[in-house]
Amino acid sequence: MPSTAQVVVRAAGTGAPEGGVDPSWDDNAIRLSIRQASGARLRTRTFRAAETTSGLSLLTRNAQTTLDLRGTYRSDLRDGDAIVGWLQVRVWEPSGRRVYEGVFPQGFPVADAAAAALALDSEIDWIKRYVYDTNRGLLGGAMER
Repeated sequence: MPSTAQVVVRAAGTGAPEGGVDPSWDDNAIRLSIRQASGARLRTRTFRAAETTSGLSLLTRNAQTTLDLRGTYRSDLRDGDAIVGWLQVRVWEPSGRRVYEGVFPQGFPVADAAAAALALDSEIDWIKRYVYDTNRGLLGGAMER
């Protein structure tokens, strides 16, 4: 599947790459690899529902309707096998409003943390584009084109 969620963090002024986020999927569930300018990487696992909802237990491209997306999804941030923080998104439907929260290691670049939220947001946009919109009765944007 195409990656819509890859993000590159560039240095102000020079535009040189300093870090970024590389997505991958585990049975269509998003995972992120967040790389810093130093070469160090933090990785997420899949984003799991933080509470029981009518939606899915994972944030996944296997969603069928916009209702499947609603809820709070969280993943640990890992440095190797050590859990060093977390990243989560809360998705409200039908409004589509999203709130991103996370705890990153002390001194972690703010731009890299923001890139992780942007990559996750891009993935949710992709999913919304291809699921049945329960509010409008259309399949995402596909039938509107």
